[in-house]
Amino acid sequence: MSDLLARRFFEERLPALLRRQAGPALPDRVELGFIVDGPRGGAWQLATGRGGAVEVGRLVPGAKDLVVRCLDVDFEAILAGRLPPAAAFEDGRVRIEGDIGLLFRLRGLLPLAAA
Repeated sequence: MSDLLARRFFEERLPALLRRQAGPALPDRVELGFIVDGPRGGAWQLATGRGGAVEVGRLVPGAKDLVVRCLDVDFEAILAGRLPPAAAFEDGRVRIEGDIGLLFRLRGLLPLAAA
């Protein structure tokens, strides 16, 4: 598994997947933070603008509508399909703060990320 998996997912694959969707996956003007702890992790934010515009970059300070945090090994297992996201949350391997409904709107993209 590449040590750049999390970075590639957030900076390349997720924005491309969101642009290819038929309709917006997220409402306008929301900010989501993703913190992947560990040597293959990092911290990113996803912000939506008007009309479904999506910007992904490094996490910056400030309030977020949703923050998701997990270890790099768990994140990689979720992307590879070895760990169901719901099981990771129930086991406490993924921690969520904020509007969990926003995360549900993205969940269909995770299996596509490994493709």
